[in-house]
Amino acid sequence: MKKIVGIIAAVAMAASVFAVDFSAGARVEGDLFSYDGASKTFSALTLSQTNEDYHKPFNFSVSGDRAGATVKIKTNGKATTDNSTYNIWFKPFDAVKVEFGSVSLAMHTETMGWYRRILNYDTWGYKASATFGGATVTLGLIPAGTWLTTKGGKKAAYDAAYKKAYDKYIEDNAADKENPTAAEKTAADAAGVLAGNAARDAAKDLIVAETNLAVEYNADFGNIMAMVDFTDTFDTIKFAAGYKGSFDAFSFFVDYMFTKSGTNKNNITADIKYAQDAITFEAYTNVTLASKTAVQLVSRFSYAFDAFNSYLEFDSGNILADSFDATIKADVSGNLGALAWEVAAQYAIGAKKFSVPFNVAISF
Repeated sequence: MKKIVGIIAAVAMAASVFAVDFSAGARVEGDLFSYDGASKTFSALTLSQTNEDYHKPFNFSVSGDRAGATVKIKTNGKATTDNSTYNIWFKPFDAVKVEFGSVSLAMHTETMGWYRRILNYDTWGYKASATFGGATVTLGLIPAGTWLTTKGGKKAAYDAAYKKAYDKYIEDNAADKENPTAAEKTAADAAGVLAGNAARDAAKDLIVAETNLAVEYNADFGNIMAMVDFTDTFDTIKFAAGYKGSFDAFSFFVDYMFTKSGTNKNNITADIKYAQDAITFEAYTNVTLASKTAVQLVSRFSYAFDAFNSYLEFDSGNILADSFDATIKADVSGNLGALAWEVAAQYAIGAKKFSVPFNVAISF
């Protein structure tokens, strides 16, 4: 009995220290109808089981005062389950947070699709942030692949030298070259490791890992953010800075980025949003100033009815392109009990494709 009471007490203590959360959902999308004017083909009633990290995946999270973790499992395809992302964090001090695994950070982002911005990272790596009043300083480190490697291919040099040494040892020393003994394999491994290490050490290139340093300041007058992104070889350096503010029913942001690379370029993004009662209007643009100017333009007018929401959207990747291209979309969404549904009619001018995409989802 005392043992049972002790277990219950331990569980209660753990629950008081850590907060555990679970959420999940099922989501299906597809096209009710699609017609490709270029190929003169059509399809109907297509389905795909798409449930990405930003949709309604299986989400497990645990958090405490000093540490926590999140695991998201997404589903793609009828029989496919991927361990999509996981993140582990801890706080060595109250104002400092260190993260491992899936890490991300972004400049100001529009709210129509939540993915258009001038600079961001969302990948596997390390991240540390420190908060001082309204200011936060963040350092992100993203290795090239799964380890720190060199631009000249330090890992590739190691692999090539290892294989060459291994094959040569077997060729010269194995009694049966097709079926070497365990001892011969062990000796060949040792020879390969020595040769690989020598090739790795001979590579003088700097270690390549993307590094991102960001400073963000929140104040009553708005949000100021700056990011510097570069690799240790300094082949490409990106510097971005911007401001986001609001007044009455309007909110807006303006960001600028300079990219130093083989061909330098400048980017300016701007977004303005009006939201009042049932009406919302938002427009976003990304102007690229390089050898040739490009202007992305996306705008959306939304109206919320009592039972559903609707919007009309114009999306052009470059309104200055030699051949004009844009997608025009009319969308309606709502809820039927626990079921969230969305259906649209859209036409891609360049591809000459008309489609009626839809999706349904239930959260639990």
